[in-house]
Amino acid sequence: MRFIETTPPGGGPPPRMHVKEEEIFTVLEGQYEFYKDGIWVPMVNGRAILSSRNTYHAFRNVGSAPGHMMLATIGGGIDDYFRAISGLTLPQDKERLTEISDHCGYHYLPSALFRSQSLFVLKSHQDLLSRVMSHTV
Repeated sequence: MRFIETTPPGGGPPPRMHVKEEEIFTVLEGQYEFYKDGIWVPMVNGRAILSSRNTYHAFRNVGSAPGHMMLATIGGGIDDYFRAISGLTLPQDKERLTEISDHCGYHYLPSALFRSQSLFVLKSHQDLLSRVMSHTV
């Protein structure tokens, strides 16, 4: 699956790992950092970064304007995951989110999952799911 992410300043998902997929991240526009091996490093526009299965990773927009990143997954299941979490609301549904994530092979760093930014992330996943289902990604 391939899609374009629009990330507001300060936005991005919490550090997570996937058991079933690799992901490739390419900044199209904006200023981003990438989390890998416990550190944040600057991303270069147009240069792809591969995140292998079973490694914690994340990205964040460190610029002052919305940014755009192309993401591609190798392996299956991310669309099923987005579909499964689409009706959830944090923090009320955090236990259900954890159950679904465990079942689908998505694991978040415990300290990172339920901070306030994650509310944006879940909403972002819901918006992405609606575009995926309508084929407008």
